[in-house]
Amino acid sequence: MVKINTQYLQKDTVEQVTSLFQQSEGLPSVQLQQFIDAPSFGLVQKEITKLKYESRKDPLLHSFGQAAVPIPLFDFVNSKEFIALVKMISDTMTSRPSVALLSFGWKDYILINDKAVPKPGVDVILDFTPHWHQDWGGHVVYSPGTGEAASIPVQPNTLTIVRRDKGMNRFVQYVNHRAGKHARYLLMMSF
Repeated sequence: MVKINTQYLQKDTVEQVTSLFQQSEGLPSVQLQQFIDAPSFGLVQKEITKLKYESRKDPLLHSFGQAAVPIPLFDFVNSKEFIALVKMISDTMTSRPSVALLSFGWKDYILINDKAVPKPGVDVILDFTPHWHQDWGGHVVYSPGTGEAASIPVQPNTLTIVRRDKGMNRFVQYVNHRAGKHARYLLMMSF
């Protein structure tokens, strides 16, 4: 069973995180490191890295691998406890999220494209990447289309919550050859 780190279930911590999220300028967002308790995270990460990912390619939109979300992880992100926490932090009416388990290796990316403009909402990203160098690419980046951009750092066992307002786009930077056989593993949810 996957469990939230008990630190993030304490009322004062949730209030502090909520305050940080609400005060974020430009891109309302927050990152919660060591989000899943260590024993649970290690087991789920091991399972995720061994899954078979089906290639999803549309050269004008994206290239990545996608796998079915393991049942314990699916149950976790659909639990009342998880949804209530996201709702409290993001101050958004949330329902069950759309969930995708994605892998990004060499030559993978997601582009900004007029055909796939995201509706305003809340993105929640749980990073399961075991080993990554920043210069390999593969960063999740948010941009309002004005030339500014905010990159989400690669950090295993980190939950990132981002409010996507109207006009805010998300893309995943191209993973270059330096990544070799390494891959990023992200559980991406939209509320």
